[in-house]
Amino acid sequence: MISFSEGDCRFNYRVAGVAVREGRLLLHRFQSDGFWTLPGGRAEMGEVSSQTLIREMEEETGLKVIPTRLIWMAENFFIYHGRKYHELGLFYEMELENEGVAPFTGAEGNHLLEFRWFSPEEIEQETLYPAFLRSAWTEIGPGVRHFIEDSPDPRKVQQAD
Repeated sequence: MISFSEGDCRFNYRVAGVAVREGRLLLHRFQSDGFWTLPGGRAEMGEVSSQTLIREMEEETGLKVIPTRLIWMAENFFIYHGRKYHELGLFYEMELENEGVAPFTGAEGNHLLEFRWFSPEEIEQETLYPAFLRSAWTEIGPGVRHFIEDSPDPRKVQQAD
């Protein structure tokens, strides 16, 4: 996976999927985390980004996905478990093979992942990272949008395009 440390900071190259069904957005989290994010994972060296999403979703859920198009690119700077991160993220619209909007579980290694479909009203009640997701998923346009987020504070999100 493309993830390395330099000094006190960790770099990740992450690919995630945006699935919307019946007006609900699919999010996931480790059960131990108090926030939700889009499903996906870190790319492997030499791996095409859309293939990263296919591989990660199959590894974590056993489900087949179809990435349809790249919609966002994000430069994300945050602190997680006391460590600084610099993350480059590519976000694809994706279709899943499963039907309906029932919650389900998956795993990353020995860690259980919770997957749930959220309505816009439910999302307003949750902590969501990166913060630009809160509104961006309801405003997906024809092009690729670029975001820079340097804080968990949603007021500091920048749209760079």
